[in-house]
Amino acid sequence: MTSTSLEYIAANAEDAINKGLHELNVTRSEVDIEILDNGSKGIFGIGARQARVRLTIKADSLRASIQKDETPAPAPAAAPEKTEEEPVKPAKEAPVKEESQPKGAKKEAKPAAPKAPRKESKPADEAPAEKDEKPSVIIEKPEIPEGSSDDPVVNEQTMQITANVVRDLLEKMHVNATIQSKVGEAADDVDGRVIMIDIQGDDLSFLIGRHSEVLHSLQYITSLIVGREVGHWVPLVIDVQGYRERRERQLRQMAVRMADQVVKTGRRISLEPMSATERRIIHLALRDNKDIMTESIGEEPNRKVVIYPKEKK
Repeated sequence: MTSTSLEYIAANAEDAINKGLHELNVTRSEVDIEILDNGSKGIFGIGARQARVRLTIKADSLRASIQKDETPAPAPAAAPEKTEEEPVKPAKEAPVKEESQPKGAKKEAKPAAPKAPRKESKPADEAPAEKDEKPSVIIEKPEIPEGSSDDPVVNEQTMQITANVVRDLLEKMHVNATIQSKVGEAADDVDGRVIMIDIQGDDLSFLIGRHSEVLHSLQYITSLIVGREVGHWVPLVIDVQGYRERRERQLRQMAVRMADQVVKTGRRISLEPMSATERRIIHLALRDNKDIMTESIGEEPNRKVVIYPKEKK
């Protein structure tokens, strides 16, 4: 017996599942659910895509449905069996049934025993969807280092405003996550404090995107909103599940390898275009190397770092 598999598309995975259950007229226990794509609402609609799921009716459920379809067949056959017994009590039973029918005729039309479970099963399947659609974004209390309260740019107030803005954006994107904030040191030539926001949760890779495009956009939009609310620019870095830390480690290792190659060959090397944050990481990683120099050239978004040998006097 072959199983039946159908794919459904909706705004999110839960809606797609409920849509399939409704059309197939089955419950969750009667199908195998495979989420092909969780979908994404993007950032303010940019990069949005619908969720896609596959519902496969289990073999046991198919057999049960076939048995249910076959069982009504012998039911009408029971009618002739009763007709054989009718001659035994024809006079007494006939009037009793005729009297009860006119009084209860309307009542017999009202009972909807088969319809009741169908109406109850549908809202039961849809109820959890409403709960899942409500995002849960938790802001953990940040650790405020000493002296931060005297900083006019990076302080407890701006940290709270930044965390609130990120929370509002995630809720609009229907993302369940935990926001961790702290004060760190800026990764540029001039040391300074920066607000660091780390978003933790399950399967948040879509917040990073290809070449970190989504993550950079989220940080840029957050920076604009925070700057407008506080009235001045606030240095901040947004990370997702420690991605930037891993990326920074990879960039530092690459910078050292490229610098060694420049020293050996005596030729300059241009790295791939990077964001301002990643370019700063390269500059800082090589600023103590006395044999090479680094420089950022080009225009955004194709601005990149060039490593070239230092002229010997």
